[in-house]
Amino acid sequence: MTTTINASTSNGLVTTADTSGNLALQANGTTIATAQSTGLNLASTGLVFSDSSTQTSGKGVAKAWCNYNGNTSTIVSSYNISSVTRIGTGIYQFNFSNTLSQTPSAVAISGNSGYWTIVSSSGAFSSSAVTFASYINGTGYADNTPFCMVAFAG
Repeated sequence: MTTTINASTSNGLVTTADTSGNLALQANGTTIATAQSTGLNLASTGLVFSDSSTQTSGKGVAKAWCNYNGNTSTIVSSYNISSVTRIGTGIYQFNFSNTLSQTPSAVAISGNSGYWTIVSSSGAFSSSAVTFASYINGTGYADNTPFCMVAFAG
């Protein structure tokens, strides 16, 4: 059994209690999270932020991410990315919609098989953008490949 806190649309706040040490948080009878001694478990919807400023200021979450198709020069899907700028052959800049409170402390970028992703050491990360280069081993810088980028800060 679990202690339950339910925000019901018909009965207001409804609680049940036991001595298990487990807690379930519900919205109108649907469990959205459970807390146990092993940690916090979220429902299948995962962690949902009410607005973009909540995620960009939260600890331990991605501040920006982007799935970019270099073949068509389009953003397939993204969070906190206003645009992707092609600076030169194989060199791209991901521009943040909302400036980060600090420079990203970690950035992960991946591309198609056979491509190397190089993050330049000069000005690659800032609170407003991330710049990187796409390189094919033995060939040089290359355009027209899909990329995924995730930026973390603080």
